[in-house]
Amino acid sequence: MGVQFNTSESSSLNSDYPKTMSMPNQFGFGALEAYMVLSSATTNEAFIKKGGGTFYGISLTNTGASDAFIRIFDKASVPVSGTDTAVMTFALQADSVYNLVLPIGVGLVNGLGVNITGAAAVGDDTVIAANQVIGSVFWK
Repeated sequence: MGVQFNTSESSSLNSDYPKTMSMPNQFGFGALEAYMVLSSATTNEAFIKKGGGTFYGISLTNTGASDAFIRIFDKASVPVSGTDTAVMTFALQADSVYNLVLPIGVGLVNGLGVNITGAAAVGDDTVIAANQVIGSVFWK
């Protein structure tokens, strides 16, 4: 005996996702957002998104002669270098490219903020050079 499908039920499923909506991918529906990074001679505090969201990765080039460190903050306002504690820190070696794309993103409750400094310590506020770090932060 073959398997029978309820065709009236399956046709109603198509109405849940209009044909104009993009197909789901590993990030859900639609594309990721990209925040462009072009460092200035500061600690590069930036507030990217308010409210819940997801961090999916970074693609950054450190053109400088010294290491740099990008921090990801779960915060509802601009992070304060030297005061706030990041949820993640990534080391960007001198004169190198760093790519990280997570297949399952890291959920953030309050918002997404970043900073880029010149030392690894929690709460570091070491300034990096202008145009030392360039690339993107990917989020949704």
